[in-house]
Amino acid sequence: MTPRLIATVLLGIVATPMQAADMDVSDYLSSRDSATTREYVAGLGEGMDWANYQIQQAGGHPTFCVPKNLKLNAQNFLDILDAERTRDPQRNSTLMPVSGVLHRGLVRTFPCKQ
Repeated sequence: MTPRLIATVLLGIVATPMQAADMDVSDYLSSRDSATTREYVAGLGEGMDWANYQIQQAGGHPTFCVPKNLKLNAQNFLDILDAERTRDPQRNSTLMPVSGVLHRGLVRTFPCKQ
């Protein structure tokens, strides 16, 4: 590769705006029925569930406790997200990240016994 081509490619990478990594509630509402959004929310939920498992394995206290006989799926995560979003619309404004609203919903739906 020539130095000029390398410089052009690097400039293109640096000059390209980065997308936000997290979807906010407004984005979620406008694309709720798309497969991409469903997969995104399912991935968030599965990641949070996995992180909870890792916390427990390390001897810590999980933030939410799903019953052992329940396997959550994409629709469960969407339902929990929607319930939490409508439960407190002021707190869960359209600018809130979906990840935060989903996590609050999981904590509220599956509280851990002390």
